[in-house]
Amino acid sequence: MSGPAPARVRLGTPVRTVSAAVEEGGPVDFATAARVVTATPDTRTQDTWDRFLARTPDGSFRQSTAWARVKARQGWHASRVVLRHGDEILGGAQVLSKPLPGGPITGRIAYCSHAPLLREPDPVLATRILAQLRVWCRRQRVRALVVQPPRGDQAVGPLLDDLGCVPSPVPVAPRATVRLDLAPDLTTIEQRLGKSLRKHLRRAARAGVTVRRGGRDDLATFHRLLVAAAARLDYAVFGRSYYEALWDEFGHDVAIFLAEVHGVPVSAQLALVHGDTLHALAQGWDGSHGEAYPNDVIDWHVVAHAKTRGLRWYDLENLSLDVAERLVAGVGTDRLTMNGSDRYKLKWGNDVVVFPQPRLYLPDPVVRRLGGRIPPSAVLAQAQRLGARVRDLRGSA
Repeated sequence: MSGPAPARVRLGTPVRTVSAAVEEGGPVDFATAARVVTATPDTRTQDTWDRFLARTPDGSFRQSTAWARVKARQGWHASRVVLRHGDEILGGAQVLSKPLPGGPITGRIAYCSHAPLLREPDPVLATRILAQLRVWCRRQRVRALVVQPPRGDQAVGPLLDDLGCVPSPVPVAPRATVRLDLAPDLTTIEQRLGKSLRKHLRRAARAGVTVRRGGRDDLATFHRLLVAAAARLDYAVFGRSYYEALWDEFGHDVAIFLAEVHGVPVSAQLALVHGDTLHALAQGWDGSHGEAYPNDVIDWHVVAHAKTRGLRWYDLENLSLDVAERLVAGVGTDRLTMNGSDRYKLKWGNDVVVFPQPRLYLPDPVVRRLGGRIPPSAVLAQAQRLGARVRDLRGSA
């Protein structure tokens, strides 16, 4: 279908858009009506994308313009592949990419988490978006793309398999989580959480534990507590500048809560609101005053905060995949065999979510033509050899 020449607009934002624009008016044949338009979006189009995310049930903050700005501080460049009908967004994906060592000729690696997103689970829409994503990969010389579809995906995953994608060894977002339903009133929520929580809250009050809402100046304290917890439990955390970027870019949607014992901070949580959900992004604890349950007190204050904002879900984030899969399948799981983090989160939430398997797409046509004659292990090994920066994806959630 013919149309006006692609428009290029330079308005100083960090995100480029590749739009599969659909002509306005009358019935739309999505199989034939798309054309590619490359432009740098202005503030209006960024707001339109974020509104689309807010309206889409599986829309994630990891697809937002604020998230793109956070990742830009870590060297990731954000682009979007968007399918439109007039001013209405029907679906799309925000993709983050980085150059490989060796300059432009070497190419880039890229990933998109919890995308592509569709207004409705229509395989025709999904086909059009993935077609434009392949165009974008070719134009940007992308050597490896990891795609993690959103929760509830029905259309994208099978099409990724048809493209010759293989399961990705690189997670680009949490694979599982557990949520607490905030629809009931606080009294009902407290009763459902059980007698032990009420006992812990009473013990904390007697021990002098208090919780306050922090500000940007408290990020240093939060990060110190986070590092202490990571050292104790042997996991990696981002540097302080990453959490400062979250605070700066998400604005009033980010909050810090600090639990103090007689005025001394011992535990802290960084929480982020997106759509109808409050996400517990990270929690740090120095290990002291465990008998006073400072973490329980923080989580209860966060639940109350989410209720005051009229939110529906409290997302504890990052449940172990094996545990989540067993729970979703209805297979009994001995909580004594779980790690402490999983046990703690499942104490609060019972809505377990498992996200779809991320897929690895290698745009190289030679590799694609060989298809099934190459074992998946060899394909993955080739992707890993594309450069040391592939490892950056492991910390990109």
